[in-house]
Amino acid sequence: FPGSSGVMPITCPVNIAYETNLEVTAKRPAGDEIKLQWTRVIDAASYEVQMATDGQPWRKSSGVDRRLVLYTIRDISPDSGYSFRVRACDFENKCSPYSRKISLGPPTSSP
Repeated sequence: FPGSSGVMPITCPVNIAYETNLEVTAKRPAGDEIKLQWTRVIDAASYEVQMATDGQPWRKSSGVDRRLVLYTIRDISPDSGYSFRVRACDFENKCSPYSRKISLGPPTSSP
């Protein structure tokens, strides 16, 4: 092309379907809430949080906006244990594998 450098920019977006570095941490600051935090994934449109209670099947807790990497789950039973996993999804709803499972038992009471 006249006046062009002949260089075509190429965009290589991250393929979210192969993202495996999603790390999740969880804290139970109060008996009735759990705070989850995870690493940001480049090109994620949203995150899907799944929760299981005391060995029950996984269920979708929520879709979380791509700008957030911290999520609070409220109104949980203070006497139950919970497991969580998170995955990133792109704008075409292609999702990464789930993060490793993270589990929290009921809070321990101090003597």
